[in-house]
Amino acid sequence: MRRRFPWSVIFIATALLALAAVPVWVERVVSEAGAEMRKLELARRKAAEIETIHARQMTRFQEYLLTGSLVARDQYNALLERESQQFDTLRLYLETTEFEGLTGRVRVEPADLSAAAAVRNRAAIWQLEHRGVLESPDSIPGYLQHRRADLDRYEGLLRVSGDFREHLSERAARAQEWVEYTRWRFQGLLTGLLALMALAATVATARLARHLNLAAEEATRRRKDALRARREIDAILEATAEAVLGVDLSGRVIRLNQAGSRLLGFTEEDARGRRFHRVLHAGFPVPEDTGELPEARAMRDALLAGNAVAGVDGQVHPRRGGVVGVRWSLRPLVDGQEVRGAVITLTDMREVRAAERALKRAVRAREETMAVVGHDLRSPLSSIAAAAELLLDVPLPEDRRRLQLESIQSAADRMTRLIGDLMDLSRIDTGGLRVILRSGELTTLLERSLRLAEPRADQDRVRLKRDWSPDLCPVDMDDHRILQVLSNLIANALRYTEPGGSVEVGAIQRADEVEVWVQDDGCGIAEEDLPYLWDPFWQPDRDRQARQEGAGLGLAIVKGIVEAHRGRVQVDSAPGKGSRFAFTLPRTASPATLPSSPPGS
Repeated sequence: MRRRFPWSVIFIATALLALAAVPVWVERVVSEAGAEMRKLELARRKAAEIETIHARQMTRFQEYLLTGSLVARDQYNALLERESQQFDTLRLYLETTEFEGLTGRVRVEPADLSAAAAVRNRAAIWQLEHRGVLESPDSIPGYLQHRRADLDRYEGLLRVSGDFREHLSERAARAQEWVEYTRWRFQGLLTGLLALMALAATVATARLARHLNLAAEEATRRRKDALRARREIDAILEATAEAVLGVDLSGRVIRLNQAGSRLLGFTEEDARGRRFHRVLHAGFPVPEDTGELPEARAMRDALLAGNAVAGVDGQVHPRRGGVVGVRWSLRPLVDGQEVRGAVITLTDMREVRAAERALKRAVRAREETMAVVGHDLRSPLSSIAAAAELLLDVPLPEDRRRLQLESIQSAADRMTRLIGDLMDLSRIDTGGLRVILRSGELTTLLERSLRLAEPRADQDRVRLKRDWSPDLCPVDMDDHRILQVLSNLIANALRYTEPGGSVEVGAIQRADEVEVWVQDDGCGIAEEDLPYLWDPFWQPDRDRQARQEGAGLGLAIVKGIVEAHRGRVQVDSAPGKGSRFAFTLPRTASPATLPSSPPGS
């Protein structure tokens, strides 16, 4: 084996060089043939382009016949020039396509040129019939009587063109198959012979290397097992949402996962080797002579004692600054029976605390709103009771009696509106709000909503503006519900606009939807209040919004109705600069895509 090994290596090297050279040689020959063969494919594409030009010529000629358009005639003549250029290029491809393969020569057949000439002649005959009509518009009426014959000639041209294009496609496909078959046959034959040579040398070398492979396989298996275990641990650490620090017994960081990097502002490379309290409180450095912060001291004591600690609230100071509330836990890191360090887990409590604050704020807002709702229901109810008692006990003149009845009706309408808002909100929350979508004109609803708002605007001395095109496209909507949306938005705008101000209602048409907006120049909305604006029962602080009234249900109902129409709502506002509330409605679908029954939510 020792004597044969050098010869085996030489034999394998020779075989490998041959294996590399043979495919290169075959590929070079095939690529030379393929470069010429691609001319057949280019010729097929030119034939397809000529078909397209004929179709456009027919369209322009028909347009000229029907309208007498000189533009259509000029376009027809331009297509004639382009057709001539394409035919010249096609003939050039066909006349120059010729190449030698590994087993023979491939060239364009005379039938190819004859078929191309037949297409050109048929096109020339068809176009010749058009020339008189194009030069003399007075002959159009007479030509229209023989329009069927022109269509028959055009259909015959299409058949000839299609047959020629299919012929070229078949020729290109056969040439491609021939090249592929030649390549694989020669390459496979030569490669097989060289593989047999390499196999003989491989057998000799394999016997010599067998015992080395056994040792290498064992070492590789152990390395793979260790690597697999390490990757599994890494994947678990990176997948967890909590920050995880591994520290040794001296308190230095040996591991930091991605969540820890995001929380503390350190990469794992930067944190490795640092004292763990320097990593946890990098944004609040503590001098060495003053000791550690309470959280770090508690962790260090548990680490030295080898005790587990869980669920302790504390704080960390990230490298980028600030303070983050966390809940930390510590578990000993045990290797067999020996404690090697500890694993510190940090849970970011910011989202939890924010959710708790939001929940408390929502509960408080709901309680305040329910108090407002109770007051708003009691007030009209008291008015109704007082007016009814007065009518029963005191004989009143007709004018005063009518005034009391109108007071009862006004209070009842107020209660009905409030109860209706509560019911709409309940339907939205439970998914039971139903809208019947029908195609309608949005301009009518916009005008109606402004007419309804004019008495309130006159009373508050606020100008109402319009900004929409009279030819807005139809939209899919429930008229009653969209009028409710517009009324709520306009009422809100009037409520927060000072006397002398203005409220603008507008709409703009987009690609597949229409956007409607209501804009005022009132007091605006604070930025911190914008995320809660669409929440039911939520209202801004009354000391900031002195004119606040109502139960805080209007915008929540607006959002529910618009989303039931498959639309979106948005608001842009800044304190002192007014507010702009907008929503979108989908345009009416084309007749081909309309559903069989009106959709509802």
